[in-house]
Amino acid sequence: MLTSARKSLVWLIFRLLRIRWANKLLIRLFKLLGRRLPTVIMARFPVTGDVQVALSNSHTIVLRTDGRDTIASKIYWQGIQAHEPETIAIYLELIPKANLVFDVGASSGLFSLIAGVVNPKLTIHAFEPIPETFAFLTHNIAVNNLKNIVPVLACATDYDGSITVYPNLSPALPFQASTTPGYQGHSTPREITARSLTLDSYASSNNLDKIDLIKIDAEASDHTVLEGSKGIVARYRPLIICEVLFEDTDHRLEAYFHGTGYKYFSIEESGLVPRTEVFGDSDYIYRNFLFVHESKVKMLGPLIRNP
Repeated sequence: MLTSARKSLVWLIFRLLRIRWANKLLIRLFKLLGRRLPTVIMARFPVTGDVQVALSNSHTIVLRTDGRDTIASKIYWQGIQAHEPETIAIYLELIPKANLVFDVGASSGLFSLIAGVVNPKLTIHAFEPIPETFAFLTHNIAVNNLKNIVPVLACATDYDGSITVYPNLSPALPFQASTTPGYQGHSTPREITARSLTLDSYASSNNLDKIDLIKIDAEASDHTVLEGSKGIVARYRPLIICEVLFEDTDHRLEAYFHGTGYKYFSIEESGLVPRTEVFGDSDYIYRNFLFVHESKVKMLGPLIRNP
């Protein structure tokens, strides 16, 4: 745990590194140093400006950042492999077949942007409850000139109204904001009141049907998102990409899917690994599962790894 003085110093250094001219100068220097620069430093060094994200299928998206978008910074230094590469690989296979996608916990928009660029015919509804992160999401949609993404400033959960969200204390964007205070040991002295909604009520009020895919990254609240989506799940049987946390949300998610006819697949480097139970990775390397109704398993074809 950082002391108050050390934390203040870290914040000051981070702020100084984000000054545009200094940032560009240091990045040029780091590139000259090449591989002699430790990976851990590059992973933490903020990048300002437009980050080009090259996808494996020849498409490219742009993440515009002032240095606070840590996902953009990691991808700048290490490429698309720096952020959930196994999940993005599966996502790229599923998106061309989808017509309507819900991206819950959209952050600055990486998954929404990928979907919008790869399949211009589909519509993505991107839910993000933190105002400063939502601003990055809307900027990135505009920068990529995408008309098929609908940004929604709201927290998807199991009721309509308002909810308290606790952003983690950080000089960067609070990507680990949660409805649980002190989530994963983070300092969360700040709290905001956000609009809450269920995906069922949102779909109904916007006359949306045939939701094909739901991607959920709700920082330990994924099961409540699904509780508010029971109508959608029963009616449309969408594919569901969801974060699964070891000895935290895994048993809650298994309780939700029990008896629904959904099959479980761990998303790993080798592909989709069939599982008989929902059990999070204790090493937090593979954080996501794909949940697929038994009636749609055949569409996955070669993506499924033989047990």
